[in-house]
Amino acid sequence: MSEAILHIEGMTCKGCVQTVERAILDLNGIERALVDLEKGNAFVQYDSNVVTEQKIKEAIQNSGYHI
Repeated sequence: MSEAILHIEGMTCKGCVQTVERAILDLNGIERALVDLEKGNAFVQYDSNVVTEQKIKEAIQNSGYHI
């Protein structure tokens, strides 16, 4: 299992957190995603044989936020 902490810009509320978490969790191979509004980051555990960190970043960006 791989782990990543990604800094996310543009989140302002709990709705933003839910949007980012949903974008990450919708990907195959994601074990866990915890998004912290105050810290502005996401902790992600994932199977690197199924999904890459780059794909996770793209999913976040496609939901309207910047890495």
